[in-house]
Amino acid sequence: MSSKQPPKYPLRFLRWFCREDYLDEIEGDLIELFEKRAEKSLIKARRRFVWDVMKSLRLRNLKKGVIMPNLFYTLSFRQSLRHIARERGYSLLNFTSLAIGALFFILFAWYAVEESSFDSFHSNRTNIYRLAFGEYLDLGPYATTSYPIGPAVRKDFPEVQFMSRFGNSGRLTVRNGDVAFFETVNSADADFFEMFDFELLQGNPETVLEAPNSVVISETLARKYFKDEDPLGKKLTIGSSGNYDSQVTGVFRDVPSNSQLQFDMVMSYSTLEKLYSWLSDLWQQMPGNYTYVALYPGTDVPGFEAKLDMIKQSYVSDIERGEYELIVTPFADVHFQEGLNRELDTKGSRSSLLMFGVIALTVLLVSVFNFVNLTSSRYLVRLREMGIRKVMGASRSGLVLQLLFQAFLVVAFSLIIACVLLVLFLPLFNDLTGKDFTPESLLQKETLVTAVVLLIVCTLGAGIVPALGITAMTPVQSLKSNKVVEAGRWKAGKSLMLIFQYAVSVLLLVGSIIIFRQLQFVESSIEGSSKTGTLVIPVNSGLAEKFDLLKSELVGHPSVLDVGASSHVPGFYGDSWPVRLSPGSDPLQTENFVITGNYLDLMSYQIVAGRQLNESLASDKQAGFIVNETCARMLGFNSPENALGQTIFFGSDELKEGKIIGIAKDFHFESFKEKIAPALFQFSPYDWMGYNFLVVQVKTSDALEVISAIEEEVGKLDQQWVVDAEFFDEHFKKFHLEEIRQGKLSTVFAVVAIILSCLGQLGLLVNGTLSRRKEIAIRKVLGARVNQLWYLMTEGYVRLFVVALIFALPLAWYLSMKWLDSFAYHISPGPWPFLVAVLVSGLILMTIVSAVTIRSATANPVNSLMDE
Repeated sequence: MSSKQPPKYPLRFLRWFCREDYLDEIEGDLIELFEKRAEKSLIKARRRFVWDVMKSLRLRNLKKGVIMPNLFYTLSFRQSLRHIARERGYSLLNFTSLAIGALFFILFAWYAVEESSFDSFHSNRTNIYRLAFGEYLDLGPYATTSYPIGPAVRKDFPEVQFMSRFGNSGRLTVRNGDVAFFETVNSADADFFEMFDFELLQGNPETVLEAPNSVVISETLARKYFKDEDPLGKKLTIGSSGNYDSQVTGVFRDVPSNSQLQFDMVMSYSTLEKLYSWLSDLWQQMPGNYTYVALYPGTDVPGFEAKLDMIKQSYVSDIERGEYELIVTPFADVHFQEGLNRELDTKGSRSSLLMFGVIALTVLLVSVFNFVNLTSSRYLVRLREMGIRKVMGASRSGLVLQLLFQAFLVVAFSLIIACVLLVLFLPLFNDLTGKDFTPESLLQKETLVTAVVLLIVCTLGAGIVPALGITAMTPVQSLKSNKVVEAGRWKAGKSLMLIFQYAVSVLLLVGSIIIFRQLQFVESSIEGSSKTGTLVIPVNSGLAEKFDLLKSELVGHPSVLDVGASSHVPGFYGDSWPVRLSPGSDPLQTENFVITGNYLDLMSYQIVAGRQLNESLASDKQAGFIVNETCARMLGFNSPENALGQTIFFGSDELKEGKIIGIAKDFHFESFKEKIAPALFQFSPYDWMGYNFLVVQVKTSDALEVISAIEEEVGKLDQQWVVDAEFFDEHFKKFHLEEIRQGKLSTVFAVVAIILSCLGQLGLLVNGTLSRRKEIAIRKVLGARVNQLWYLMTEGYVRLFVVALIFALPLAWYLSMKWLDSFAYHISPGPWPFLVAVLVSGLILMTIVSAVTIRSATANPVNSLMDE
C-alpha cells in the first residue's frame, strides 16, 4: 500500500457527516487534490486535507440523520450571536481575557516542549552520561573536567563503550584560499560521532576524528568555504601558526537548535595531543573540557560512579589541597542540571521553566475565572428569559444546549483572536526567549490538543453548572423574580474569585518588582565591569610580540583613547595557574592575567588597596602581583590591607616568588549564578607566557572607523590574521542573556496577568453593583449620601483584599527568595517590594470600586426603580 494516503480520521469524519448523494463527488475531489499536493510535500498535503474537510462541513452537505443540523437549528446560531452583541461590554471583556490567557498558555506550551525536547534525537541518550566535578580543589563543583580524565576512564573502566571530550579551542581564523573568517573551533575525541547522533552527510563516523589534523564541518560551513565543491579531503588553514591546519574528513548536518552541544567545526583531540603532549599530565589544572561516556546497556550506574574514586587514587594521589570528586549525570538531565560552574551556553533552568509555567497557568486561570464568573453572573440576569422560553415550550435540555453553545462561541472566537495575536507577537516572543518559533507551529499536535482542551474546559466550566442551575427553576419561579437574583453559592463563588485575583495581583507585583530590581543589578554590574567602548581583539603570538609597534600606530588615531593587552579577558577563554603562600603550602587555583600596566584601568577594575602595576619599576616586572578580593580571602587574609606586601608563589613546577602590591575589587567572570573566582594580575612571569588579546578604548561613535584602522595596521604586520573585534560589554552580556530573557519574559507575563486580574475585578464589581442597583436606589431615596453608599459598597471588598494579603504576602516572600537564591550574587529585597505591591494593588482596587460605586450612587434612582 502506498504511504501517500490521506489522514484516516478526517476521511472517516467526512464520510460520517456528508450526504450520500454528495459524498462521492466531494471525497473524490479532496483525494485528487491531496494526491497532487503529496507529490510536493506529504506533510503539507495532509494539513491541507484536514482543512478542506473542515471547509466541507456546511449545512447543505450534512446528512439528515446526523445530529449536527438539529443542533444548529435548536441552538439558534443567530440568536446566540445577537445575545453576544447585546451584551457587547461583557462579551468584549470575555474575548479579551480569554484570548490573552490562551495566547500566553500556548506560547508557554511551545517553550516548554522545546526545552523538554533537548537532546531527544540521540537514540543512545539513555546510556550516555556526563562526568563532572562535584568538588574541585575546594573551588566548588565544575561542569568541566581536567584533560586526562576522559582517556583514563576509557582505559580503566570496562563499562565504558564510548568516550569523548568536547572542548572549545577558541575563535580562530579559518581560511580556504581567499575565503577567511573567524570561527569557533571545538575539539572532540574519535568516538564523538559514534556516541552522538549528529548526522554525518559525508565521512565515516568511526574514523572522521581519529587522525591528527582532521576536522569535520557543518553543511553551512561547507557551503561557506567550498561553495559547490566537494569539501572532503580539502585542506583548511586554521589559526595563523599552521599547527591546526587540518583536512576535512567529514560534513555533518547543521546541529539542531535543541542540542546542548552547539558547534559548526570540530577538530580531532589527537591534534591537540600531538601539539601539546603535556595536556595528559594536567590532572590538577583548571577544568577545561566536557567529558561524556556511553556505558554498555545494563551497567550499574551508581556502582560505576562509586568506582570513579579510583581516578583520584591512581592518578592524583599526590593531590595537595581539597577534594577531587567526580560525579555522573545522565545526559538527558544535563540541560537542566544546576549548581555547576562553567556550564554550556545552552544551559536550561528547571526553576525558570517552572516559574514560566506557574505564571502562564496563572494568566490562563485568571482569564478563565473571569469568563466563568462573569458568564455565571450574567446567566442569573436571564431568569425571566428562561421562564418565558419554558412557557413557550422550550425543553430544559434545549435551554442548556443554548447556553452552552453561547459559551462555546465566545471561547471559539477567543481562540481565533488568540491565534491572530500569536502570529502578530511571535517575533517579539522569539526575541525574548531566543527561540525560533514559526506560525506553522499552530498546526502541531500539541497546539491543537491544547486548543481543544481549552475549548472544552472553558465551555463546560463557564456553562454547565450555572446552565443546569437556572434551567432547573420552574417557569413560575423564574417569572416571579422581579429582580436580579444572586444566590448564596454564586456570592460565595464570586468572593473566592475576588480573593484569588487580589492575591494574584499582589503576588505578581512583588515578583515583577524583585525581578526588575535583580535585572537592574545585573545590568548595572555588567556596565560597571567595563567602560563603554572597550574593544577586545584576539591576537596571535606573533602580533603579541609586536604589541609596542601596534600600539604606537593605533594611539595616533584620533578616536583611539588607549591601547592595552592581556592574556585573559573575562567572558573569553583564559588560563588558570596555582598560587600558594609558601613552596610547600596548599595551592590555590587562580585565573591568571598577564597584562600591560593600563589593563585594569581599561577594564574599569578598581584597586581597593595598594596600587597598580608600574611598567617602569623593575620590581613590579619581576615580582609584582595584584590579586582580587576573593583570592586574598581564600589565601587566608582577613582584609585587603593585611594582604598587601605579603609574599606568594606562582606556578606549578618552576615557582615564581613575588609580593602582593595591590588588591583589585571583585569582578564577575561569567554568569551571576556563579561565584567569583580568585584572580591574579602580573607582568609576564615566563618568556613563553604572553598576550592573547588586544584591548582598545575607543570613542563609540567612531567604532567602525577604528576597527578599519586596526584591520589595516594588523594587515601590515600579519596578512594572514583576521581581525575579530568585539565590544567587551556586549560580549559579556551574552553570559547573562538567559537571566535577562527570563526576567523580561516573566515580567511581561506578570504584567499581563495583573491587567487581566484588574479586568476581572472590574467585570465582577460592575455585575455585583448591578445586582444591588435597586437597593442603592432605595437607600438614596431614604436619604443616604454618596459617601455612605460608597462605604457600604467598598467595605466587603476591602475585607476580601485583606484576606488575600494573608495568603499572598508569605507566598510572595518564599517564591522571591527561592528565585534569588539561584543567583550567587543578588539583591536583598527588603520590605519595599511588598509594601509597594500592597499599596498599588490596594489603589487599583479602590479606584475600580470607587468608580463603579460612585457611578451607581449618583445615578437617578427613578431609572433603577422603574426597571421591572
